[in-house]
Amino acid sequence: MIRFALLSLVLSSLALGGCWRDGSEISTVAWSDDDSAQAYVKLLFEESTREGDGFLGSSRRNYRHQVWTQNEDGSNRRALTSERVAQPGSTFYFMRDAGYVLIDVRESDRRSRFDQIWLSSGTSQTIAVNELPEGPVIPCQGFEVLPSPDGLTLAIIERTAPPVPRCVGGTVIVTFVDALTGAEGNSFEWGLDGMPASAWTASGQLQLWSFAGGEWRVDPTTGPHDLASAPTCSWPRTSSSNISEDGRVIVPGSPDAPVEITRSGADNCWAD
Repeated sequence: MIRFALLSLVLSSLALGGCWRDGSEISTVAWSDDDSAQAYVKLLFEESTREGDGFLGSSRRNYRHQVWTQNEDGSNRRALTSERVAQPGSTFYFMRDAGYVLIDVRESDRRSRFDQIWLSSGTSQTIAVNELPEGPVIPCQGFEVLPSPDGLTLAIIERTAPPVPRCVGGTVIVTFVDALTGAEGNSFEWGLDGMPASAWTASGQLQLWSFAGGEWRVDPTTGPHDLASAPTCSWPRTSSSNISEDGRVIVPGSPDAPVEITRSGADNCWAD
């Protein structure tokens, strides 16, 4: 009777918990800065479907990711990296002329990093790390890395936590990094209300603005200068994005066809 009871318990747990199976999907895609090629991130994981007690759904664990490149017609597909532990975020830039891709990696709910992966070797180096302190997550914080159009400069943009609710107060910090050497250049900090938006212009100027007020051109040497108004073009934000110069929009596809063109002739205001 005891053996039967234990067996029933195990079978019941399997029915509720499901079986773990390998799964994959394409998470992020990008045109190269010269629109001659594409890169994509393949997300790998273990997935379990759970049914029972009124619950129907799935859960995932053991995230890995792998970066791939291919020609614009889908030929010459190759893995740039081996499988890398952790889940990728949404930041992904393919700076082909400068020789790297930039990707953010979520190590945990409170820690993420931005990696630069060299096209020539597949080796990587960490450009910046963002780690939230313990305790409740304070709204209106942000952290990202944005490459210049030529890929030679990286702008690390951090929105610090405001001291009061409603995104009032706090600062923004912009630090410039040499993308080829990793050498840190000047860093500038100034007061900010609201959450910042940012973009590089085609001529290589970093612009930053907040819809709560304030627009700046941020010079790597002299820092922020007031703009007359916020830029009319906020996407794409640099030369690599999901939109080519001639307006072909790409999205994640299937493992067999990882990059799909969903629209041609879309307006690319950044290229104007």
